Amino acid sequence: MSTRALWIVAGLCAVVGMALLYLVIDPAFWVQLLGIWLVAGPLGIALNLTLGRRRRERREDSPDSIEHQAAMAARSDTFEVSLILVLLLLLALVVAPGQLPWLWALLCLTVMLATFWVRYTVRLDRLRG
Repeated sequence: MSTRALWIVAGLCAVVGMALLYLVIDPAFWVQLLGIWLVAGPLGIALNLTLGRRRRERREDSPDSIEHQAAMAARSDTFEVSLILVLLLLLALVVAPGQLPWLWALLCLTVMLATFWVRYTVRLDRLRG
């Protein structure tokens, strides 16, 4: 399946999922769950397959490539930050009621992703010279 067709199918599934979530009046739990899976599942699979194809085309997935070395170093550096953020998130879940833990979770995920990409970019620049 071509990348374009893959994204078209994923987009259609996401539209159907959003319609299930927002157009159905008083949906049952299984309808909400199906809507969420129709949005997140196909889009995640399409993104993963597209990135895998791009890495293979650019030969970034070989262990000898600079990109692979930078990604491995950034992953190991980010692991420590991720552990600290998860502990802070667990503390927020225990201490704070309501919506605050969800905001903490979103903030922690954003910081983890930003930490990885910043460290990856710095390592890649260093390795390229």
